[in-house]
Amino acid sequence: MCKAGAGKYGDYDSCVWQSIGMGQFRPLEGSNPYLGQVNQIERVQEAKLECLISTNLIKEMIVEMKKAHPYEVPAYHYWPVFID
Repeated sequence: MCKAGAGKYGDYDSCVWQSIGMGQFRPLEGSNPYLGQVNQIERVQEAKLECLISTNLIKEMIVEMKKAHPYEVPAYHYWPVFID
């Protein structure tokens, strides 16, 4: 993400906050899970990444994240941050 321009803040780049936690999910019928078995709850250590992304890069970052992420449907969200 940083190579594509995410994580830039003033005179710094590659600024990313990483949180490690325990994720849980159950793949349902019709899914093709990267981890786990259909109809069985799976728990796995996961990382959450937070970084600043210029508005004009958001769509591109989502596309690239989905290409790189092994999960069928990676979770993500974004919201505007105004820096004065």
